Amino acid sequence: MLHSHNEAPPAGEKIAQVYDRAARFYEEKVVPHLKRGETVLVVCHQYVLEPLALYLSDLPPTAYKHLKIPNGKALSKEELVKFRDKESGGAAALRKEINDL
Repeated sequence: MLHSHNEAPPAGEKIAQVYDRAARFYEEKVVPHLKRGETVLVVCHQYVLEPLALYLSDLPPTAYKHLKIPNGKALSKEELVKFRDKESGGAAALRKEINDL
């Protein structure tokens, strides 16, 4: 259920809810700093970072299953889009689906 956008662990949030929360955080807390030309580092765990990465890539929360960003690697928005395009389709997506089983 952790790799589904519409299921939640007991007493937990669905990925769509985390996506909305992460998007609000980004818009309210990060964007003002970026508009001032400041550099911002966001640190969080995987199940918040990946929905945030979806939001920043203009992908809906339903794309969650198809985006598995690398652990411990900082990515710019441009790098994230390249990673998404390279790793989220074709053989890479099939490999991740098999690994998730």
